[in-house]
Amino acid sequence: MRTTKTLSQRLRTRALFFIFFVSVLSVAKAKSPEAPSGLTCELMARTELTAICDPRPEFGWVVNSPLPDDTQSAYQILVASGSATLEKGVGDLWDTGKVASAQQTNVEYAGQPLASNKTYFWKVRTWNGNGEVSTYSQAHTFRTGELSDSYATTRYPLVETQVKPVRVVRKADGYYFIDFGKDAFGTISLTLTSPTAGRQVEIHLGEVPAGEDSINRKPGGARRYRVMTLKLDEGTHTYRVAITPDKRNTGPNAIKMPGYTGEVMPFRYCEVVNSPSALDSSNIRQIAVHYPFDDDA
Repeated sequence: MRTTKTLSQRLRTRALFFIFFVSVLSVAKAKSPEAPSGLTCELMARTELTAICDPRPEFGWVVNSPLPDDTQSAYQILVASGSATLEKGVGDLWDTGKVASAQQTNVEYAGQPLASNKTYFWKVRTWNGNGEVSTYSQAHTFRTGELSDSYATTRYPLVETQVKPVRVVRKADGYYFIDFGKDAFGTISLTLTSPTAGRQVEIHLGEVPAGEDSINRKPGGARRYRVMTLKLDEGTHTYRVAITPDKRNTGPNAIKMPGYTGEVMPFRYCEVVNSPSALDSSNIRQIAVHYPFDDDA
């Protein structure tokens, strides 16, 4: 009886020791710092969409640690001229070595001179407050444009989003009121069918309504209203309305739109007058022009 009890106690002790040992290993593994994420160059996360024109770009990243209130104690950046070189853990253009610093934004490049119109590859690893090192981040790229020491803001190119109307109202023959739901800088596109060439259609765009189904054509202040004339071709065609220039947007002190977007204006509402064919939500769109953004960020 005593022998059986002693054996049971030994087995219990060994089991508890094993559980404790596995727990310690699990905790140690869980507390190891994770690879940095959210890499940026010149504050740009999607560097494939733009060109970096600063010869000394600034890097940033997000530190990841499972430990509460943990901090970065050091970092190491590698910048390479090719992906294969970086995969080998070699920064042939810049290897910072271990830098004792908590800085993780605006870390300025200090390696060999970069060339214009070339793609480069980089990654980073960090040390936590306990001196434990993470694995390297995934490799990221950045592409240079024409490098210059003069100041220039790096920005994404503008993109266009087609917005479907939330309401289309037929007010009379050939006369429609369209509500796109919210203001946006842009223009409209619409598909019309005309039996003859030369027919003229009025396109009214504005920000302020006048009642439920009209545009306020004298909104006042900085609120915008504009009317354009669209000359049709014979047959069915999709037209993109060219916004007439506004002196407030085209003067010497104005920030002008790039040529690939054309002139834009802010509007939510549209009136189409003298349309030769029916309009509904399937054949008219607001073309909203904007910088890329992440709704989930």
